[in-house]
Amino acid sequence: MGILHNLAGRLPVGVLPVGVSVPRWVHYNSPRLSPARRPVSMPAQEKNLPRLPPRASTYLAALAVLLLGLCLPTVLPATPPRPSYLDRAMRHEASLRDVFFVDAEHGWAVGDRGAIWHTRDGGRRWEPQESRVACRLNSVEFVDRDVGWAAGGWTDPISYVSRGVLLTTSDGGRTWNEVATPQVAEFLDLGMRDLRRGGMRDLRRGGMRDLRRGGMRDLRRGWAVTRGSSLFPGGGVTTEDGGRGWTSLETTIPGPWHAGDLRNAAAGILAGGQGRMAFVRGRTTKAARTNLGGLRRVTALRLIDDHRGIAIGDGGLVVQTPDAGGSWQPIGSLPAEEAALFDWQGLTVRGDQVWIAGSPGSWILHSPDGGSTWRWQPTGQTLPLAAVHFVDERHGWAVGALGNIVATKNGGQSWQPQRTPAARLAWLGVVPDAETAPLELIARLSPGEGYYGGLVSVARRDFDTPSMANATSQRACEAAVLAGTGETVQLWQFPVRQRQLQMSSDAIAEVWDDMHAGQGLATLEEQLVRQLRTWRPTVLILPQIDGDSEGTAALVRQAVLSAAQKAADARQYPTQVQQLRLPTWQVAKIFAVSPAARTGSAGIETAQFVRPLGKSLFGFTARARGLLDGPFREAPTALRFDPLLRDGRTVATRDDLFAGHALTPGGEARRRPIPPPAIPLVNLRRLADRRGALAELLAQAEHDRQASTAWQKKVIKTLRDLDRDTAAEMLSQLATGYERAGHWQLANESRAMIAELFPGEPLADAARLQLIQHDAATERPRNARAGANASSTEPAAYEAEPTPQPRGRERAVAFFETNRQGGPERAIEWATELRNVDEGLFADPRIQLPVAAAHRRLGQLREAQRALLGLARTRPHDRWQAIAQRELTLLSSAEDARRDAAAPNATAPNPTAEREADGPSGDDAQHTTWKCLHTENKPYLDGVLEEACWQRGAKRATGAARLRLTSRFGDDAAWPAEVLLAYDDEYLYLATRATKGPGARYEAAGPTRQRDVDLSRQDRISFFFDVDRDYATYYELTVDARGDLAEQVGLDRGWNPEWFVAHKSDERGWTCEAAIAWSSLVRERPASGTVWAIGIQRIVPGVGFQSAGEVASPSVLPEGFELLEFK
Repeated sequence: MGILHNLAGRLPVGVLPVGVSVPRWVHYNSPRLSPARRPVSMPAQEKNLPRLPPRASTYLAALAVLLLGLCLPTVLPATPPRPSYLDRAMRHEASLRDVFFVDAEHGWAVGDRGAIWHTRDGGRRWEPQESRVACRLNSVEFVDRDVGWAAGGWTDPISYVSRGVLLTTSDGGRTWNEVATPQVAEFLDLGMRDLRRGGMRDLRRGGMRDLRRGGMRDLRRGWAVTRGSSLFPGGGVTTEDGGRGWTSLETTIPGPWHAGDLRNAAAGILAGGQGRMAFVRGRTTKAARTNLGGLRRVTALRLIDDHRGIAIGDGGLVVQTPDAGGSWQPIGSLPAEEAALFDWQGLTVRGDQVWIAGSPGSWILHSPDGGSTWRWQPTGQTLPLAAVHFVDERHGWAVGALGNIVATKNGGQSWQPQRTPAARLAWLGVVPDAETAPLELIARLSPGEGYYGGLVSVARRDFDTPSMANATSQRACEAAVLAGTGETVQLWQFPVRQRQLQMSSDAIAEVWDDMHAGQGLATLEEQLVRQLRTWRPTVLILPQIDGDSEGTAALVRQAVLSAAQKAADARQYPTQVQQLRLPTWQVAKIFAVSPAARTGSAGIETAQFVRPLGKSLFGFTARARGLLDGPFREAPTALRFDPLLRDGRTVATRDDLFAGHALTPGGEARRRPIPPPAIPLVNLRRLADRRGALAELLAQAEHDRQASTAWQKKVIKTLRDLDRDTAAEMLSQLATGYERAGHWQLANESRAMIAELFPGEPLADAARLQLIQHDAATERPRNARAGANASSTEPAAYEAEPTPQPRGRERAVAFFETNRQGGPERAIEWATELRNVDEGLFADPRIQLPVAAAHRRLGQLREAQRALLGLARTRPHDRWQAIAQRELTLLSSAEDARRDAAAPNATAPNPTAEREADGPSGDDAQHTTWKCLHTENKPYLDGVLEEACWQRGAKRATGAARLRLTSRFGDDAAWPAEVLLAYDDEYLYLATRATKGPGARYEAAGPTRQRDVDLSRQDRISFFFDVDRDYATYYELTVDARGDLAEQVGLDRGWNPEWFVAHKSDERGWTCEAAIAWSSLVRERPASGTVWAIGIQRIVPGVGFQSAGEVASPSVLPEGFELLEFK
């Protein structure tokens, strides 16, 4: 009944049907499902209806056309989010990311929510220009007063695909036009001005007019640094036609890069994560000899001339290169002690003149001689500055947080404010990481009530995760801005292990002490004092601490309470007051916020309709929640506020957050009221009725194993009169709920409707991705969830306890039997349609590998090879390229086997033999193949592991049957673990042997084995079996130190395979021995030579993480799977 509650909980407060409460709501996420098609012959009277494209000519799509009046193309390219009235209003205080002037009078500044500001008088007056997009704009460039570009992008929810947006103008910004860039990810930096070779020639295409004026030639060339996409994974791209087409820089090293500067396509410098530096020579990206390493991030780079350049970053980082990026070295003349107090963000170079700005924004650092000497220039304000630009040696501008702009006419000796929409924040949230931000509260306070707010995220979780998985923090910050924050700050000094490890406060503090000379918590306190003095909030918001909280939350709360007291005392951290010119600040109130089933001393209901938003709180934050990691993100029913005393004790009160400290609308910390759109009450009641109807339909489907198209017809009827966003989001909610409930076919139909009826919506791309993955997959539940008893077949003589049967409702039998219209053919159809309109998404490894697997299942080896070759050739020597190369090797062996099958006395090929593929080659193509050996003697399942099959594995020269789990940090000598694999004609056998982690908590096994229980706080080992090697869907089986079990396919945690488990434990360690029936995983036992992809990993809460492969993370990475060959 969880999804029933979720949908019912979305009814706006005040228009609920009688007797309906407001339970929790769950946002959409990313399961992988397939379309279920039922063709239908249309009645004669319906023949005059508009004809649907072939892909949409299904029963459900036709039915939707009848009921909803829709007639849409099957697939449309992704389009940028369009601004609502609220986005346009919030552009007033939107943070600015870049600024550019063509002369001392004409300039532009761009930033969040599609904000573009323009001045024609040097900044005395700034006027908004309409961009017609609501996403972030990171860069702006103009070549004269008329022709320019603005670039940025956004991230799609659920699919996490980064999208670039490029705008052009030929009339000084009075009109901005989009240039289609479907293959390019979000633009981080853009350069057109540095590649001029004299003037301009025909730029009329892409929204620009003919600029042949003055005998100059070719101004269309440019460069950009992007987040990295499937076709341009490195991130560095160039254009020859003003941005209509882009070409990737060749690279021998993996990206992506997040900052750079190119003088032309043959010379430039780039910076990536964790201090990686690179340079460009002859269109090829090469690694610099210097890796800056450490915690500090490089945020901007600029070349001074053909050889010299400067890079800046966190913690006062300023380094220089004498050889165009080949090497980097500190600048000796820099006032390092003072500079270390700043996190630099903006950099501009004009000749030998260099200006640097950052956070706090109270000072700008200037060098008149290319870095030989430096001078401090006060700005008269404290808010962070993100970009600085000088049009000559005297006239400059700097822009940053909350839309502020300062300017100088004397080279920076004095700066004057030009635009100050906000002087400070009304509220500031300090959270362990941005993923834990209270999005519904942000929506209520900032967009809903006009209070300017911000977020400080303390922990960074990228140091124990492979670089390809490090986009989580960026998406979480983007989600917070979508929910309504004016600015989100990610501190860089405090790395923390992944959340699943549940590290204790002491363990985290010890790591921070090691990195900060024994002063980890003192460093955190100092940083938080600096943030409070910079932002000067009235209200401070902290996460509530409970027994399940990770250690980071406790450390953050302790540091914030101390920092709130010291921020008001000029004697504490006096350097901030005296040198940084940050004023002391007294926070008026501190609140601890926590999810709740209902509000406590004070709080909000997340189903509450907020008129300025035009939606409920969870409806407004749905897109933001779609950017967060996790298999199934839930929005709480309510958020509770607990006021805190200075010592951290809770105060019993029903005060509003700002009670007694009202801030004037239009003042320094609050926006003027936004006239909300007129929403007739009848529309609210209709919306409530629709949500209630969907909740009822889901409740019926949960109990009806044979839910049919008649059910789906009711769903379509309920979508009538809903806007596209709401209808697509509600269908996505339903699809997620159905998959979790085991109704795979209903989930498939729901996502197929999203893809067909709402093309162009962000959720449509996510639906296509999931449909392709799921239709290509063979991993699906192959037994009933409930009803039947455990198999009476005994795989061996054993003392093992059969796994318990699940409780609750019955579920439909095997999906592969009921979804007759799915399968690899359908996956290929979806992919073909997608390729026609979005080559960038089509080239995503998450699509190409399932497509290759689908072709392979159909025996279309040439087509599979084509997909793999494309992937191998476009990836920049990363893990995805290695997978494509090894799959080409396996495919080549399969072709040889088929070709030689008719030959007499043919020898079976080795599927894992190394072969030369047609794609790129290199060290990254190396991979591990483990051997799973056939045994003639069934093991006696008692958890002792003394059987011959396990011993034989140990004697193999490769040792592949005995897999040691290791930590990439080498910190697991005291708690080793290993896994053993074997098989026979009936079962796959697994065995584990693990030493208990020092300091970890272990519970005694219960009298009966538990199934599908929460194992998150237990020492556990998980197996991931990708039987068709599509690297997208897989079986997941987990056993913990108590012998309790959990299984999952996709989002379906109710899947219960037939397996038998024996477990033993003592004070030193634990073992497990299991037999899994082949019928629960595949139709037929794997033949000798069959190869699966497999991942194995262990999580010991509070201790660490181990895996059998080199690329792994507690958040499962299918690209890290290795190969398992049955012999």
